[in-house]
Amino acid sequence: RSGLSEFGVASQLGAIENVGRAAVYLGLYDDAVEVNRYLLARGIRIDEDVVSFPNGLETERDETAITMLHREEGRHVLVILGDSSDALSNAVEALLDGGFRMDLINDYTGVRR
Repeated sequence: RSGLSEFGVASQLGAIENVGRAAVYLGLYDDAVEVNRYLLARGIRIDEDVVSFPNGLETERDETAITMLHREEGRHVLVILGDSSDALSNAVEALLDGGFRMDLINDYTGVRR
């Protein structure tokens, strides 16, 4: 939340998604079922050991995080999933300092190793 507030974006934490508002989802790969519809829309599959992307790229889940932006009808959903809390922290830090650009594998998806 503090990272968003630095950019003048008001935010609130919630356990239930409000489909009328933009959202940021931060979680572990094991919790991906909660955002599976957004992942599938981008062609991303998360299996037991591997994350697969529509361009044929695959990466091991171990010590990685993915960042994916989903856009629909004036709404944006940013999904950040990782192997661990450290991987998630690194992905969020990269978003805040602009380092995420080095992680991009396409216009809407990045992989942080």
